[in-house]
Amino acid sequence: MATLIRVLLSSVVVLLALFGPAAVPSLAQDEAEETEADATVRVVHASPGAPDVDILLDGLLLAEALPFGSTTDYVPLAPGDHVLQVVATGGSPEEAVAELTMTAEPAAAYLFVAVRPLAEIEGRLYDVGLDDIEPGNARVRVVNAVSDAESVDLAVTGGDTLFDGVGLGDAADYADLAPGTYSFDLRDDEDRTVATVPELVIEEAAAYDLVAIGASDEQGPTVLPLVTRVSPPCGEVLGIGGGEESCVRLVHAAPDSPAVDVYVNDSLVAENLGFGAATEYVALPSGEGRTVQVAATGTPAEEAVLTSDLALEVGQAYTALVTGNADDLQLVVTGTDLRPIPENQARLGFINASPDAGALAIELADGPTLVSDLGFRAISEYTAIDVGEYTVHLRRQDGDNLIALATDLIFEPGTVYDAVAIGRADDETLSLLVLTAPTEVREGEVATPAAPVATGAAVAPTVAPAATPVTAADETALAETAVAVEPEAATPAP
Repeated sequence: MATLIRVLLSSVVVLLALFGPAAVPSLAQDEAEETEADATVRVVHASPGAPDVDILLDGLLLAEALPFGSTTDYVPLAPGDHVLQVVATGGSPEEAVAELTMTAEPAAAYLFVAVRPLAEIEGRLYDVGLDDIEPGNARVRVVNAVSDAESVDLAVTGGDTLFDGVGLGDAADYADLAPGTYSFDLRDDEDRTVATVPELVIEEAAAYDLVAIGASDEQGPTVLPLVTRVSPPCGEVLGIGGGEESCVRLVHAAPDSPAVDVYVNDSLVAENLGFGAATEYVALPSGEGRTVQVAATGTPAEEAVLTSDLALEVGQAYTALVTGNADDLQLVVTGTDLRPIPENQARLGFINASPDAGALAIELADGPTLVSDLGFRAISEYTAIDVGEYTVHLRRQDGDNLIALATDLIFEPGTVYDAVAIGRADDETLSLLVLTAPTEVREGEVATPAAPVATGAAVAPTVAPAATPVTAADETALAETAVAVEPEAATPAP
């Protein structure tokens, strides 16, 4: 998927009504001090001959009794400095046989690999490539954790060498690879094949870390393929379309306008969409030059009161909002970030579609201001928020800087929230329209073909670290794909 764009321009809609310009007591909740996305880390035991080990994070048990050749799933990790230690099962931090200090960056993903034999064991940390992957590609690299291999090569069986001379303890740079089924040969520095990965299925939009483990004097090296989903197509996440389309939902956020029909390239995609309502996502052919026409309900596209052009990227989700006064309608379009997130967090963004509310600020009660000075038709970047229940304040930043809206929201894991300020301040119809979309929780699959070393099941950590609380298709194709969506009524409450 190309880089997500947040531009000026299965979905659940919640409409939250005006409370009035007064402060409202907050819910009982931990004070929010950070709004950074958690990092994640997974562990690989790649020390041949070593017994089962425990992995400690800042002195707490992260993974217990991890056998050689096995891995954990991803575990949330608060941004900042941490200490990872390898100890014999049941051991204390003072008995660590390997230790590594790391700085976790927000939203990053890491592999922590215990390498070399027990007498020389050490921990190595590798960044997992989470940059968006272009549609039709996957991402692959090899990590050399073979204890006595000074360097290794990785080649497609009977084909090209993908990585050459990867030193012990090093990781190659990622290379793009078309999805498909591949066999790979691991070769030593004398160009001998020392391990084969047979028939590994490489899927689109995933990063594959092929971790070479073992030693030549035992059962021989083997390759442990680790899979991380990076940027799955929106249709796959939302359960619509065939994977080559874009995903678009429509929102009527113009308070002075009647219900509307929405056409894309003359095909009806939303019918009788009233103010304050949103459609489900619909799959539309991607490409340049998509013309959106908004007309009063029951009138043809050629009588549209608003016409705008769209460029839709393959696999990207969008929210398109009709905004403004009746004599100044504009389409505001923003990308929806559906990339996988840590299991304990949600993703939250804001859009100001109120024509007269002025600049708005969004804050958590007893916590930080998430967004400030958000002007009309402006959108925020997404921010991470720990799952749970919060009181959210919408504050007008002109006049007396009063709380114009206060409401309680429950943030669920694996969910993206887009909160839209709609209505007017002057007639006390200012409301918050909350749109949700599902996304995936970041997980670490082990795609293990037949191999001489058992990888074992993913080991669930016994103690997870505490999360930091944060208070070009043609016109015929378009006509065949576009489906009219009847919105559910969602009328703003005065």
